[in-house]
Amino acid sequence: MTKKLMFGFASIAFIAVLGFAQDKDEKKGPPPMERKTAEATWPEGKLTLNYGSPMWKDEFKAEAAKPGFVWRFGNNAPTAATLTSGLESAQGAIPPGEYTVAIRSGADSKWDLLFYEPKAFYDAGFKTWEIKAAGPLQELKAPAKNFTLKFEGKKLIAEFGTMSSTWELKPIKVNPPVETEFAQVSTKFEVLALPASTPLKDTTIGVATATQDGVGARYHMKLTSDGDKATLTFVNERAQTLAKEKESLETIITRIGKMLEEHPERKEMAEPIVAGFKSQVETLDAMQKRYERMKPTATVEGTVTKRDTPATELGVTHDRPMKAITLKLSLANSDAAFEVKPREQFLKPREKKPE
Repeated sequence: MTKKLMFGFASIAFIAVLGFAQDKDEKKGPPPMERKTAEATWPEGKLTLNYGSPMWKDEFKAEAAKPGFVWRFGNNAPTAATLTSGLESAQGAIPPGEYTVAIRSGADSKWDLLFYEPKAFYDAGFKTWEIKAAGPLQELKAPAKNFTLKFEGKKLIAEFGTMSSTWELKPIKVNPPVETEFAQVSTKFEVLALPASTPLKDTTIGVATATQDGVGARYHMKLTSDGDKATLTFVNERAQTLAKEKESLETIITRIGKMLEEHPERKEMAEPIVAGFKSQVETLDAMQKRYERMKPTATVEGTVTKRDTPATELGVTHDRPMKAITLKLSLANSDAAFEVKPREQFLKPREKKPE
């Protein structure tokens, strides 16, 4: 979907939410804005979704049927997800963490569920994980007046007007996290308990979060292992898209501002939305400054040894030698040990000031 169409629909959504359309009763005004929560708890962990719940309008159905159409999965701020397990997707395992969720319609009348890290409206340039719908859109006998998300076990169900879509989620257990701190850099390693197997190539096995001065950087942990060689690469995917994320939010703030120039009576209702977006922009500014001091990628070579007993799932143990932490990963018939030095791996060396 083109950026023009995406922002066009975003504008339509804000017009509807803020009540810019003519009401029969001008004094009554639009209905209050509302955020809802849908939550599922499984043995592997928990998924919590926070979303806006717009009222159904018939024109939504025709728009949502266009192949490639992307929707924020609600209204106002994008839908937010907090995941404490992993999730299977078409692009591999989704690590635990905080995400934004959208949906994309396909030519087969199925909606793809999209997970990505930026706190902004979806952009094709974002690193994205897709979960395919269990089947094509279903027709509801009793239309849902408001957009609703609900869980039935490991099924996520969306209902809106006459439309209903279901996704069968496959959560992945996470090993107990490994946490450490070196030179004011706190690091948390979360390794997914994936089926133990080799060879592996750039397989996402979890996430490492390095935090300094309250600002965290998430590094996707990608494992390559074949025979007696193993490499663990840490990639900060979000560092590459912060500028685009910020631009997206600033564009929405500008569009709302122009709408309010024509409809100042809706200022009170719009202010919380604008304030939320402006707060996110401030957070991104802080992240950009911190990311300038952090490496976008880091690679650690591993030492591989044979196991006496085959492992059935990817496990992790650790040692903490001086100025480093050694992560030991169970890989079927072998173990791979990686000595990680958080300050050295994640922080850029300080530039020496000229004398």
